[in-house]
Amino acid sequence: ELSTGALKAIGTLGLAAYAAAGGGATGAGYVADIALLTLAAHVGNLLDTRPGRTEKALALTASVCCAASSSLAPVEPIAPLIVPVVLGAWFTLHERAMLGDSGASVIGGMAGIVLVTTMSQPVAAIALAGLIAISLYGEFRSISSAIERIPLLDRLDSLGRAN
Repeated sequence: ELSTGALKAIGTLGLAAYAAAGGGATGAGYVADIALLTLAAHVGNLLDTRPGRTEKALALTASVCCAASSSLAPVEPIAPLIVPVVLGAWFTLHERAMLGDSGASVIGGMAGIVLVTTMSQPVAAIALAGLIAISLYGEFRSISSAIERIPLLDRLDSLGRAN
């Protein structure tokens, strides 16, 4: 029997394959783009255990990519979704709403799109390795506990929360 988790994973993989096909990568680059997009969505979901955490991860990813390119070009592909994410972040940070799996996966996928569309293949490979490491860590240990042990991450994590 197919679980809803398996259906979401299949759907995410299919959407990632479709999105990566528009990027022009072929062969190993295409497979890497699919993996990066899929794992970014998964990590977005893994981070969604505290209010605003997934939205902050997207903001950090987009900020780093924009700073690295000295332009706003990295956020162009996700521009139509930025305002809804910011408005939604206000509600989640004030604990008046929750993203849930679907919302967190979409926001994680947005971060993946920023990464795939702006990084060179070697840098994308490093990002992919990081996403793999976070995913594996999250399967066996608590990401929240790890964030709480690192003062800078803990401070960023609590930034803007109502409590």
